[in-house]
Amino acid sequence: MRSPFIDFYFERFFSEQFIWKAALWIYLGIYFGYVWTYSLNIPYNDDFTALLGYVVRFKDAPFSEQLKSLLLPHNEHIICATRIVGLVQYTLLGKLNFQWLILSGNLLLVVELSILYGLCKRLAVHSGFYFFLVSIVFINPQYSATTFWAMAVWSNILVLVVGTFTILSLVYEFPLWLSVVLASLSMFSIGSGIMLWPVGFTILWLQGNTRVKLIKWIFCGVAFVLMYFSILASHPTPDTFIVGNLALFPINILAFIGSFGALAGGILGQAMAVLLGFLLLGLTLKIGLDYRKAPNRELLVLISLVLFVFLTACSIAIFRSEKGLDIVVGSRYKQYSSLLMALGLIMVFQLKNITNQYSAAKAIIGGVLVIVTFLSYLRDIGYRLSTRWITTAAYYNTLHNHTDLYSEGPTSEVVKAATKGHQTGVFILPKEYDLSQKILTATQISVNLRSKITYESPEKFYEKAGRYLSVSEPRLAIPLHSTEGIYLVLNYANRYYIVSTSSRRNSLKKMWHDKSYFQQGIEAETIDTMLPKAPFKVAWLEIKHSSTQLFLNP
Repeated sequence: MRSPFIDFYFERFFSEQFIWKAALWIYLGIYFGYVWTYSLNIPYNDDFTALLGYVVRFKDAPFSEQLKSLLLPHNEHIICATRIVGLVQYTLLGKLNFQWLILSGNLLLVVELSILYGLCKRLAVHSGFYFFLVSIVFINPQYSATTFWAMAVWSNILVLVVGTFTILSLVYEFPLWLSVVLASLSMFSIGSGIMLWPVGFTILWLQGNTRVKLIKWIFCGVAFVLMYFSILASHPTPDTFIVGNLALFPINILAFIGSFGALAGGILGQAMAVLLGFLLLGLTLKIGLDYRKAPNRELLVLISLVLFVFLTACSIAIFRSEKGLDIVVGSRYKQYSSLLMALGLIMVFQLKNITNQYSAAKAIIGGVLVIVTFLSYLRDIGYRLSTRWITTAAYYNTLHNHTDLYSEGPTSEVVKAATKGHQTGVFILPKEYDLSQKILTATQISVNLRSKITYESPEKFYEKAGRYLSVSEPRLAIPLHSTEGIYLVLNYANRYYIVSTSSRRNSLKKMWHDKSYFQQGIEAETIDTMLPKAPFKVAWLEIKHSSTQLFLNP
């Protein structure tokens, strides 16, 4: 017979709630371990200008000038938070570390998740199993293009968090000035924060606030939005607002909202996204009708967040869909769909007549979501590795050859940022990423390579000049470990240009049988516009833990 003491701890530590909370903490540990393993301490894409170039330019400027510089536009956005984080890190560490910026930025997801947890509690969704599903739907690698990019994570994820706080402050009737401050901070974090002004008006109107309060909100919103666009107008950027594909406007909105469901590629994935978007909007409409019958602050928060995502979808459908649905459902924007999917689950779970019945259906839904999450990690590994190699090669070419091989030449801001960042020590490239040293110290091995060189027209890659250069090698294979890699080396009389490689992913069956993520054979691709107009030799640089080898034709 067990004692009451044993019964107490048995019930506490082996209860359903405890098990699912433990599962959630384990999952978060896995996620952040994944982020740390596959993130890089190298500037990626717009990090060169938005962070590295910015800090190089303003690190020694007077404080007043630094404050003004926070409002400098980056394309069609003003990214104050990203710039502040960069300056703060440089002030504290004396250099930029992009891996730490990425990891700390991902902690914003936990802040947003804690808000969702509070909503679940207030809506009497107490099941640990339910919240575990909400968590894996919201925090996952489906939008790794954002969460593994320092500039993007501190703008696109931050706007979700600050935007949610803005909505909470309005729904729970905090002082209006606080809501105005939060809304303006969201807007100056990334352009989609502008959508909080109409969302805020909707909240105030539904709650029956006075005309004076509504007018104050409208006045502040108009003033800040005019200020935002006047700043953009003073620093014009070409191709900022391109309107296209308006005939597909409704489809683009649904695809954006439901992009979480794009589990396949091509038309099938787009159709899945559109279907899920339709279901999520239908569910929101049902919850909206429930709110009208019995107003509830928590339901208003859910509806307001959906409205924020919907308005963001409208802007993307107008200004970012000129290249088709692939852009709309791409992982660059999937954080919005993941949030909406999490909100949809909360909406379903708070319906008592559903959550108290259909246990088999709930188990099936839970199993499907767990499998989808697992597959999203499995699919993303290849994307993370290829992005790692692309980033490493691009930094080498930018620093040593003054071009990224695509569009940035010696006079570009990207090249200037990399050069000055290296010279001033604002960014110090870790040794494990230094391809210039890897080439010098690599063991040269002569092998009979069968590398095939082809040139194609580059129209489908939105390039206007040059040829599309592709080099394939069937005898080599891509290593899987996160710190390993293989690169194409184009040797122009001992001046090296490095191109990242890729390969097709194996099927699940082949992965298990061959113990290999990628198929045999590799390919490297680039545009030849920035390459020297001279003959070159082909070599392959293979980097592994135990050795670095340079494969050459005899």
